[in-house]
Amino acid sequence: MADAVNSHDDAGPVTVDTVVAGGWLLTMNPQREMYRSGAVAIDGGVIVEVGQRADVLTRYTPRRLIDAPDGVIIPGLVNGHRHLLCCAKGAMPEGGQTLDALRQFIYPSFAALTEQDMYVHAQHSAAEMIRFGTTLFEEPGCNHLDAVL
Repeated sequence: MADAVNSHDDAGPVTVDTVVAGGWLLTMNPQREMYRSGAVAIDGGVIVEVGQRADVLTRYTPRRLIDAPDGVIIPGLVNGHRHLLCCAKGAMPEGGQTLDALRQFIYPSFAALTEQDMYVHAQHSAAEMIRFGTTLFEEPGCNHLDAVL
């Protein structure tokens, strides 16, 4: 990131694809820095700088500015165990024992899924994960995995 900043010190702002700016920015760097009014500059799908909003917007001119003054800018979340077909909130009875739910509802329901059903569930799951900040997940196993890849 330092090379990107140093390469244009005298040339004025560098155009980048996107700057996400605004509220709290939480980093995952070794110092775990937090900025009250932070920004992230992104170009070509690569984060080129993270820092104070004013500093980043001085160094970079974004083609697209996502202004989130009341938001929190965080790294993408990782879900290490996400079944793509577990997305129908409210479709399963609340309460009860996990093993009973698996035997009486989950296993029979999942066994009946077609490739198209699985595809639709996977699309819904992906949209839900993106909405809540998940950028990486692992599917530990499902029927018709090829239909959703």
